[in-house]
Amino acid sequence: MPDPIRLDEVGTPAGLRERLFLHETLTPAFARYDREEAFHVMWFIRQVLANRVAHPRVFGIRGTVRSEADLMAIPNQFPGFETYPRLSAAEMTNVNECVRLANATGDRRQSAYRQHVQDAITVATAPAVPIQYSAPTAAAWKRAGTPSPGAKFTLYRTMQGNDYYTTPMS
Repeated sequence: MPDPIRLDEVGTPAGLRERLFLHETLTPAFARYDREEAFHVMWFIRQVLANRVAHPRVFGIRGTVRSEADLMAIPNQFPGFETYPRLSAAEMTNVNECVRLANATGDRRQSAYRQHVQDAITVATAPAVPIQYSAPTAAAWKRAGTPSPGAKFTLYRTMQGNDYYTTPMS
């Protein structure tokens, strides 16, 4: 029996990323789930976080942003995560269910969920975004078919029912 899979502590950068990835990606429960696409989405989100911390003015962010946690506290950056590390039960439902199923010995879904959660951990703790997932100007994502986040945003790709955008970083 494998060791239980656990997310990093909630107050750590990796813990923040893991929870955001699991909250924002489709899980194996969805018929249209594709592991490679989910993995790509996690890397894109990781790059969005890095870009917003490194280039806050591009995103209309005023004030000092030294970390991803600072970024989360800004209203409308990542809805539902404004109070991180204190997240509501609604925000944590999907995350908690993913981890529970990843550790549910005897459940036929365990393997898929274990891989999904492990992918979130891998992306959250990696030192850099691999070139095959790189989108250096990754900027935002919105539900597919909704208006663009702004005139400077260019559609990068539609994945998992969301449109992913890039924008110049200067």
